[in-house]
Amino acid sequence: ASASKASTPPPPHYTPPQYGSANRPLLFFWNIGNMHWNLIRVQLGAHKRIEMFEPMGRLTSRSRVTYKSEGLSLRSVPPHLIAWLDAVCPLPTGDGWKSRTVSAITESHQDNGFDCGVACLLYAEKCAQGMPKVRGGERGAVVSACSSAHVAPPPRPQEDIMATTDQIEITYYRQLLAAFLQAQRERVLGAADERRSP
Repeated sequence: ASASKASTPPPPHYTPPQYGSANRPLLFFWNIGNMHWNLIRVQLGAHKRIEMFEPMGRLTSRSRVTYKSEGLSLRSVPPHLIAWLDAVCPLPTGDGWKSRTVSAITESHQDNGFDCGVACLLYAEKCAQGMPKVRGGERGAVVSACSSAHVAPPPRPQEDIMATTDQIEITYYRQLLAAFLQAQRERVLGAADERRSP
C-alpha cells in the first residue's frame, strides 16, 4: 500500500520548488518525541540519498534478506519527509527515497544526555561548509577502483564529518553558541537602554 501511495504523482497544478542548484542539499532538523534531535541531509545531486546524522551513532537498518529492501528502519526516518520527496522529487529508478537512507554517523559522538541539539547544529554547519560523510576507508575503495580503471581519482574531499566530530568539539561548540547568544542579548539590552535614556 505504501509503495502505491509513494508513486502517486503530484496534482497537475503543483509546481515543484526551484532551488538555486539541483546539487545543493537540503537540511532538516528532526525532533523525536520532544526528547532528541537528529539532522537530516538530503543529497539531490548525482548520488541521491538521505543522510541521517544521529549524534548517538548508527541507526537501525532493515535486513535486505528479510525485507528485500535497503535503507534504514522506518522508525529512524521521518515518514512525511519520505512521502514528500517521493511526491515532489521522484527517483527515476522507481525505488523510492526510503531505499536511499543511510547513517552518516556510525559511532557515538554525544556522550551525555543533553547535547543532541548542539551536535546537530554543528553537523549542519559542517554540511553547509560542504563537508562529506565519506570515511577514509570508503575513499580508499574509490581510489583503488579508479586506479584499476586507469582513471584519475576525484580530489580528496575536505575532512569528513564522521571523523572530525567528537564530544570535545560538541562541548566547545556549545560554549561558542552560549557566548555568541550572550553577546547578542547584551547588545539588544544595551540598545534598549540607550533608547530609554533622555
